[in-house]
Order: sequence, then structure tokens, then C-alpha cells
Amino acid sequence: MSFTLLIIDELKQIKIRDADAARLLIYTCARTIMVRFAEWQEIDLIKKGWTVPGLKMKMTEDFKIPLPPVVIGFLRTLPRYKNTTCIFPGLGKAGVMGAN
Repeated sequence: MSFTLLIIDELKQIKIRDADAARLLIYTCARTIMVRFAEWQEIDLIKKGWTVPGLKMKMTEDFKIPLPPVVIGFLRTLPRYKNTTCIFPGLGKAGVMGAN
């Protein structure tokens, strides 16, 4: 078993938002800021993709991340919080989980 799979297996046992964010980070190899600021409307579970708007990335074009079946299954298990579109909400001014 690879080291990455061992880490993911351990993270599955931890039932907190930060562990879920770490799993998405590992699964997608996205930047931490992309995961922290991810919003549900960017995720297409049917087309199996994550489209990060270019404006979020300081780019002119949207950034597309394909999502394999394991990630789609994982995303389906995540809670959807009230009063936010963020996948990993936080209590600060930005409304997303902190960087630390």
C-alpha cells in the first residue's frame, strides 16, 4: 500500500472538516487556497469536474480539475452547511476555513 493511501485511510477516521479538506487536497493535488475557498457551485458531480473561476485564480480562463469516482463519492458524503456556499466554511471574515 502506498504512503498516500495510508494517509487517506487515516484521514477517513478523523471526522472533522479539516481532515476532509486534507483529503480533497490529496485527491486533487489542488492548491491549498483552492480547497479552502472551494464552493459547491464549482463542483459538478454529474460531469465529474471542479471548475475554479479564473477570477479566483487571477487568470483569464477558468481552471478545470477532473474528479475521479473516488472523489465524487467522497464529496457526496460531505455535509452542506447552511448560510454558505463554501465546502469548508470557517468563522472568520472570509467565511472559509483558516490557513493555519
